[in-house]
Amino acid sequence: MKYILTLLILGSFVQIANAQLSFKIEELSLSNYNIELKENIINEDLTSGPYVYFKCIITNNSEDTVILRPSNSITNIVFSYKKKSYKIEVEPLPFVDNEKLQLSPKKTAALDFGSNLLLGTDIFNYKKGNYIEEMLAILPTTGVIYKDNNIKLRTDEIKNVELR
Repeated sequence: MKYILTLLILGSFVQIANAQLSFKIEELSLSNYNIELKENIINEDLTSGPYVYFKCIITNNSEDTVILRPSNSITNIVFSYKKKSYKIEVEPLPFVDNEKLQLSPKKTAALDFGSNLLLGTDIFNYKKGNYIEEMLAILPTTGVIYKDNNIKLRTDEIKNVELR
């Protein structure tokens, strides 16, 4: 199962803008996608649906220094399911605490964040514990978008997927 999921996810994602920067998901960790719910035990962490944790890297591939403005940025997890698009805004702390970040040539900046992927969507059902089928459809379409004043990037690769 892990190998099938990994193969489905390793497809490429399109970078929207700014060819001098690359934006990759170094690791995507997925948990709580298949849990056994018990009627007499309430665990809010487990009843919030699948949880995804991203470790992303922005790399400056140019010969010039690039200025990122994390404190004025918006970061979104995006995915689709049954021909409907979804967007979840996240705040990659402590990255967004930086007013200005100078990214020298060939250097990287890291963004780490997580979210309950389906909570608040019409896909989520609080009485459901098994989301394997949904995640098999969603994960290959999953990406991250970073936007600040002058830059808009979308992840173009997922290097590693970990199922917990």
